[in-house]
Amino acid sequence: MRRKRLLPLQKKTVEIINFALNKEVINLHCSSSEDDLGYSFKFKVNWKGTTKLCCHVTWRGGGDHWFTVFNRGRGQCSKVVWQIYGYGALDKPLMLLDCNGGNGYRFYDWDT
Repeated sequence: MRRKRLLPLQKKTVEIINFALNKEVINLHCSSSEDDLGYSFKFKVNWKGTTKLCCHVTWRGGGDHWFTVFNRGRGQCSKVVWQIYGYGALDKPLMLLDCNGGNGYRFYDWDT
């Protein structure tokens, strides 16, 4: 299957959901090189198609991690939905939902 190109100025939405099994409060700080963002935000891809958005996640008990929520490889959908599970839930603590209307998903590790 051929992947869609990431076109300049495409409108995108990112949503991040706390699914920590221990109901821990997660502190989330997302940013690009230009802006600070929240749990849900909208933006347009830059004209070069190189937009990259990262989030810093912390919680009591030792969680302190970064992950990339949007970049060229993770930007094929108009809405990107992440679920954060944290420690103890799964081998990989982040889940990216399928944006094509299916029930698919992919798990990811923290970047750091």
